[in-house]
Amino acid sequence: MTTGRTTRSPGIVLVHGGSTNSTMWDALLPLLMVPTFAVDLPGRRYKPRDLASITTQDFVDSIVEDCEASGFSDVIVVGHSSAGFAMPYLPARLDSIRHLVFLSCTIAPAGQRPVDQLKPDLRQRVVDGHGSLMRDTRGTTIGGLRPGEPPITTPLRIVENVGSTRLFDAPRPAFEPARWSPLPPTVRRTYVVALNDPVIPVEQARRMASFLDPVETVEVEGGHDPTPYFDQVANLLHGWWRDLQET
Repeated sequence: MTTGRTTRSPGIVLVHGGSTNSTMWDALLPLLMVPTFAVDLPGRRYKPRDLASITTQDFVDSIVEDCEASGFSDVIVVGHSSAGFAMPYLPARLDSIRHLVFLSCTIAPAGQRPVDQLKPDLRQRVVDGHGSLMRDTRGTTIGGLRPGEPPITTPLRIVENVGSTRLFDAPRPAFEPARWSPLPPTVRRTYVVALNDPVIPVEQARRMASFLDPVETVEVEGGHDPTPYFDQVANLLHGWWRDLQET
């Protein structure tokens, strides 16, 4: 169920990962019987921005604005992959944040860069490609529209990641040192570890989860793409939403 802009009940805000957009949650939304809102980060769909200029703070500001616009009284933020760059900043900005759920997220502790948390071969590829990605994303924004949706109005060049051999996204955030404050004890935090994830292997996921201590970890059978185990995600979210409603 997608709602999100009128209710004062607790709700769930879904934040996509890198190179994708809010449509990554399309198969999850019909499984959720609670108020839910899937957001787009800047630089895609109807939030066109020059990808080369976007910072982590731009991501944080956008999520905060969408959480406020949702009308949810209390918010569970669920993020995937590089959404973990921005999520730890949110409780310092919004009192309504009650629970952060990290699905196979990359998280950097304060003072360190997200890129340095990646497994060595992936980190090297990201570092080696950073300069060219900065050049190639200048003046571009990601499309990602569903069939039949109105066109995006922007002077920027629109690129598509679906079906492409090269994935575009904002190159800066992965190289910016984290500056988030310790999370307040009132904010529950859960890291969902995908046991067959080739991007974030299990031990690496557990290490990054430890940056959030105290943290709950939940293990699921699946890879980096959560779509095949969205049924498990929906069951978990329903339980956490009920917990929040009862507090």
